[in-house]
Amino acid sequence: LNNSIEVGLSPSMMYTLTIGARDGITAIGIPGELVSITNFPSAQTDYEGKVQWNNVLEGSYNFTISKEGYIDYSGTVNVFSTTVVNYSLEHKFFKAGFTVVDASLNPIQNALITVDGKSGVVTDEFGYVVVQNLESDNYNYSIQKSGFDAYSGNFNITGSDANVNATLTELPPAQYSVLIHATEMDGTPIENATVWLTGFSPLPTDATGELLY
Repeated sequence: LNNSIEVGLSPSMMYTLTIGARDGITAIGIPGELVSITNFPSAQTDYEGKVQWNNVLEGSYNFTISKEGYIDYSGTVNVFSTTVVNYSLEHKFFKAGFTVVDASLNPIQNALITVDGKSGVVTDEFGYVVVQNLESDNYNYSIQKSGFDAYSGNFNITGSDANVNATLTELPPAQYSVLIHATEMDGTPIENATVWLTGFSPLPTDATGELLY
């Protein structure tokens, strides 16, 4: 007795998968991003920020998108038909722009700005300078400029660039003491010698021939 069993096999379906990567701030496609996906060779996005694979079997695929300056994005894409998916990548680094002025709102050039963990930078003729490569975090900073009080503060980077405005207080002119000593040719002190000093009333020397302003 011969028994036979017929089994019907459905052909595996294959589709096209397109993954797009966009800038999380500008929503513009990012070229040159490396996309790694299960069972397929890694590939880079084109000028539109997209990469495509053909002959993709039905199923779920894990993937990772990476690009310098951005936070890696990992996920799973389900392919049960021709599939196009787009993902937004968040920036890893941001910048802070500093504007430094005096009390009259005049820009202060060559003010030294130091931010935690970064090399110092100086402002330009417009009182402006940018500190680059800042990750999302809280930062302390200080500003120094000859003739002005030292200035310090903090700012936050929370997924976008920051602007920092600082007004420096000008220091009063430096003051000094002046000691005048009047003597005869032989070194004898001259008492009650009248001394005129610009900006001051005339005053006499004391018994030692001295006058202190």
